[in-house]
Amino acid sequence: MSPYLTAGPISFGAWVSPTNSADGVILAFNTAAGGDVYELGFDATDDRFFFADTGLPVETSALATDEWHHVMVVIDPDDSGTLYVDGEAEASFTTADRPTEDGQFSIGQKWAGNTPGHFFHGRIDEVVVFDRALTQLEIQELKLGHYNTADYFVRPGDPLYYRASVKNELFNRYAQGLLSVDFPASASEVAPEDFILNPQEQLVMTGTVSVAETAASGVYSLTQEVDAMITDWREASNYAELLYHFTEATPEFEDSSGSQPPRPGDCTACPASTTGRYGNGLLFDGADDYVYNDSVSQYLTGDMLTFGAWVSPTIGGGRGAILVFNTDGGGNRNTLLFDGSTDRFLYRDDGVGSVTSQHAFTRTMWYHVMVVIDPDDNGTLYVNGEAEASFASSVRPAADGTFSVGQEWDGGSTSEHFEGRIDEVVVLNRALSEDAVKTYYSAPVFDLPLDEPAGADRFEDASGFGNDAVCEGDACPSAGEGGITSDSFSSPGTITCRWTGPLSSTCRAAISPSPPGSIPRAGRPTPPVPSGPSTTATSSIAASGVTGWISAAARTGRLTTTGEPAAPATA
Repeated sequence: MSPYLTAGPISFGAWVSPTNSADGVILAFNTAAGGDVYELGFDATDDRFFFADTGLPVETSALATDEWHHVMVVIDPDDSGTLYVDGEAEASFTTADRPTEDGQFSIGQKWAGNTPGHFFHGRIDEVVVFDRALTQLEIQELKLGHYNTADYFVRPGDPLYYRASVKNELFNRYAQGLLSVDFPASASEVAPEDFILNPQEQLVMTGTVSVAETAASGVYSLTQEVDAMITDWREASNYAELLYHFTEATPEFEDSSGSQPPRPGDCTACPASTTGRYGNGLLFDGADDYVYNDSVSQYLTGDMLTFGAWVSPTIGGGRGAILVFNTDGGGNRNTLLFDGSTDRFLYRDDGVGSVTSQHAFTRTMWYHVMVVIDPDDNGTLYVNGEAEASFASSVRPAADGTFSVGQEWDGGSTSEHFEGRIDEVVVLNRALSEDAVKTYYSAPVFDLPLDEPAGADRFEDASGFGNDAVCEGDACPSAGEGGITSDSFSSPGTITCRWTGPLSSTCRAAISPSPPGSIPRAGRPTPPVPSGPSTTATSSIAASGVTGWISAAARTGRLTTTGEPAAPATA
């Protein structure tokens, strides 16, 4: 039981009829080694119930012995706790302790190492443990015996809680999808919940369904449905070692490269989320903001390196570091900066010194800036796909070094803080060609080759942005027709573009009005609505688990879903 209670809220209790012959423990949570976590007990000296964690206990007022009392402990997500007796709050406390994953739960005693002790004297009945914080009303309902929330009998207006465990069984691909919940007696429709799973990642999702006030008596099944698209982020990210879209408003910032393990960005003095070049970006204040990752450098020890970003500088009068590789001790390696005194981008390392772009660039505008160093130590600084400076350097990131966005280390201190916006940061362990750099700068945000065979109702976006087009029923044009370079389709018919924005978003134009990325992208936006050649893994809430196969975009994967509770609900 303890693995389900290691974080978040918890409620536990029982009906108890104590004698006053000796102290004793009613319910106890111990560690695997017999250490204290929680104990709910009775103090026979003062005829009081008490709760204790690893700190000092709290007690109730004196109560009659040899009589039944309903005793409950409730701990909220914010660590606030309450001890209830017979439906009334008797004591309050604060505790950050939670049961350990491999811990022990006992009724009538507690462990002290490997020795049992503090045995309870009296009667115990109806022991319950919840992985949520019960309200006082729910506790009073339990005491009155109106219903037992563990037996799935609910009344109109009552909440029904559910849990779903979804696991991506693949080792090298990602699953992006939706969990939908259907309950016929629900007061309102339950909104789907999106998820994105790393390879071998498991996610537990919970929610609440309210029983409609008008629901008739009967047996109802709560059904969970999982739809997912299997994505190869490595291919979609152009096999980058690190890729930040800065979609998130707060850290961690997702690494969308598909690399394993992922290399997310973090921050202490965090930049603000703002409008980026595509979707969201980050706004750096030039004072102390920066994002860092300390693991990507170990994958860049070869003889080739490419790194860059979309940048909108506002800094004036000084230099601001955009992307920087430092040694573990804060020494300089590879640095991309903007010089506000000359309005020029520059590259710097301890081998070449610094080289500056031949052109000045207007501040507040967006520019795509990239540095490429090939195996022969030939380096190029590109701005908007054009070579702005050349250099020769044998300097590469240190295997134990650091990577920063928005500043560079000077020994143990941060320095040269960037002022402006940064978006779409990418790092690769190979040297891109000039044409490849231009592609990063000027790639289309929507590209439909329309090469799908006859009968297709899903058309893949080849731009890498994931703006796949779909059609339904009679609105589908005839696919597989002869085209300019391959197949095409003939009208009449309508294709609707679904892009990775809000789930309700659709477009009927060729270009997404809010394209989600500037380079082949496989980040963690709101997942796309699955469509096309896919099957659905569906589990009834009455099932203990189900395994289903999901296919999309000619890639097949497997998700395992487990639904709880394990019985239909009776209203």
